[in-house]
Amino acid sequence: MARALPAAACINDLSGIGRASLTVAIPVLSAMGVQCCPLPTAILSAQTGFKHYSFVDFTPYMREYYEKWQCEQMPFDALYTGFLGSAEQIAVVREIAANMPEKAFVLVDPVMADNGKVYATYTEEMCRGMRELVCIADIVTPNITEACLLTDAPYTGEALDRDTALRLCRGVAALGPQTVVLTGVRTAETTIASCLYRAREDTMSVIEKPLSTGRYPGTGDLFASVLCGALLRGDALEAAVDLAAGFVAHTTSYTFEKGADPRHGVLFEHCLKELIAP
Repeated sequence: MARALPAAACINDLSGIGRASLTVAIPVLSAMGVQCCPLPTAILSAQTGFKHYSFVDFTPYMREYYEKWQCEQMPFDALYTGFLGSAEQIAVVREIAANMPEKAFVLVDPVMADNGKVYATYTEEMCRGMRELVCIADIVTPNITEACLLTDAPYTGEALDRDTALRLCRGVAALGPQTVVLTGVRTAETTIASCLYRAREDTMSVIEKPLSTGRYPGTGDLFASVLCGALLRGDALEAAVDLAAGFVAHTTSYTFEKGADPRHGVLFEHCLKELIAP
């Protein structure tokens, strides 16, 4: 029996409070007509921006979890990965990627760092492992700090000229992925850009959106989830990046206007209707 919807295997952490990771990917992909099949890397009572939270490492269960999927012969159309908590988890994800159907694409959001700093949970071994994971990806969505880490380039801030952004994208693409979307590039005081690089053509498109006030956790997850959903429903690559960037800009601005607690992430629920294809 044919499936009515495309399916994505989504490997990321799950937080009970705070819109980030799987609590972003599941509703976004569902709204876009994609069956989101989550495989958690960790289960938290709240995202780590809160003062009090519990943390359960899911590493010991990930292989068995995926093996049961294999028993059901689930024909995934995409593998989408986000936060990974250990070198062993990265190794597990590489094994899963190797078993994806040939037609499926692999989208890696290399969640390692931001604002020039590596996350406290990331070791040098994990950074090496993430480079190896990026090598087998079709699409990667690093922010500037992550792109610098992946390519051993110096971090000089969020404001980049076109030539510098292009060099960073080429450096990431040299690891293996055919498509690099460099996010969070400050192009002016009031604009922020996503730089879409296609390795085969050696071309880069710069997609600018208004810069919103305020910083919120989970915006990278929101961007990558919309991008994944748009590609799975058949949108062209540049249109998919434009939709993702625009949705993040709009929902971030909306959240700031509402005066919401930043720890809870972006208020995207009332905007999901914008993602539903006519």
